[in-house]
Amino acid sequence: MTKDNLREDYVTIQDHYFPVSITLHKFHEPGMIFTSHWHEHFQFIYCTKGEAQIYCSCNPINLSAQEAIFINANEMHYGESINGDISYYVVMVHQSFVLSNGIDSCQTKYISPLLLNQILFANKISNDAELTNYIKMIIQEYNEQKTGYELAVKAYLYQAIVLMLRNHAVRSFTPRELDLQMENMKRFQSVFTYIEDEYSKHIDINELARIGNVSTGHFCRIFKKLTGKSAIDYINQLRVEKAAMLLKQGQSINETAFATGFNNTNYFSRVFKKYKNVAPKEFRKLIKV
Repeated sequence: MTKDNLREDYVTIQDHYFPVSITLHKFHEPGMIFTSHWHEHFQFIYCTKGEAQIYCSCNPINLSAQEAIFINANEMHYGESINGDISYYVVMVHQSFVLSNGIDSCQTKYISPLLLNQILFANKISNDAELTNYIKMIIQEYNEQKTGYELAVKAYLYQAIVLMLRNHAVRSFTPRELDLQMENMKRFQSVFTYIEDEYSKHIDINELARIGNVSTGHFCRIFKKLTGKSAIDYINQLRVEKAAMLLKQGQSINETAFATGFNNTNYFSRVFKKYKNVAPKEFRKLIKV
């Protein structure tokens, strides 16, 4: 995104041979900071400024400055800025970082179960100054890129994983639970992609259920379980975020409403105010200040 969208994303380093990536994200208004998604790697999110609500497997978690949360591999999550001015780092750890070529006790007892979600960690990292400090040191080493920073990052990450195992492990999935979770994740990935691609058009719940290859009733239950929202609520919030971007670019309220899937401006204004706490007209005035 650009400054015109009141958002700035900074990739601090891109090294395809080092399977850790750290990005700094900044937002300057309330609303969605990332949509519902999941991935096979795990990550830490460390907040440096502001406040956000991060939903992990539908559970809302408050994230404030100088706090961190952990996102398990294959865990559905999305986030919303609360006060409108937030900065946070995402420390993304890919599978190849912790997987070794050989099989040893570390791999068998800890690493493989972690990547397979057989070990789950609590998302909110509370009252753990040592772990939070390791995360901060990882970010510092990664940003400064002094000689040997890769070794330092790897060392701090292993220390962080040890503390997570000792202090923040909460449960393990049974093989059956894990299979069911992964089945739902993979089945609904095409649903989320369809919504992202077709949000400007009429979206029928029955069609979404067909894409997910489940009955409409079962679809609604699974969707709510994965996102914490009904499909209608999820779609409307996505449309409002897209609408806010268009309004910032100077598009009229009428044009914005129809471009984002709303069939009349009155309904658009009501939905927009529900998620932004301000009507589109007032929103346009605010972004011009």
